[in-house]
Amino acid sequence: IISGRAQMLRRKLRDAEQTEAADAIVHAAQDLSDLISCLNLLANPPEPASVWTSVQDLLTDAAKGAGSKAGASGRVRVQPPDSRTQVDVDGRMLTDALTELIVNALEAPESEIVSIRAETSALDGRLVFRVEDRGAGLSPRAMRHAFDPFFSEKPAGRKRGLGLARARRLADLHAGGVALAPREGGGTVASLWLPAERVRGGLIEAA
Repeated sequence: IISGRAQMLRRKLRDAEQTEAADAIVHAAQDLSDLISCLNLLANPPEPASVWTSVQDLLTDAAKGAGSKAGASGRVRVQPPDSRTQVDVDGRMLTDALTELIVNALEAPESEIVSIRAETSALDGRLVFRVEDRGAGLSPRAMRHAFDPFFSEKPAGRKRGLGLARARRLADLHAGGVALAPREGGGTVASLWLPAERVRGGLIEAA
């Protein structure tokens, strides 16, 4: 309601300062709406509407959404998987989870290019999405608390600190999970995995 009224008001305004103030109200209302939606997901998540979905489509859609959301189009590199591979998931939820991981990687200090790929584990057949950045890496404190809601080590004006918590919750709903680890050579690797029973088709296996 607030956002809608502010947008109506903005269309009637001619003064630049007043228009700017109306824009600020619209953006603040949208941020509040997003915050409420995220908290509701963490506290009372819906049941996933799972269907067999192309892994390639999930990667492509998440990369595109993250590039747009972070204003970083062209900085996400997708390593194409076997086009036959599918996962039994709620496509919107999994795309949102991957998008959060990619945005987090794009916003890492000193991060330039972010790569994302999918592979099956040689150990148990689970499918693992890996998002890698080449930034400064996480501090020990950040590694311990990264999934805590509202935690962030980013400077003033930072985001809400809910992206990783949201990604993990969405993975949990599919009997999967999310983990972070240092990347060899610098940066961070975020891994989102799904159990083998939710995977069909062939991917190159990795240990």
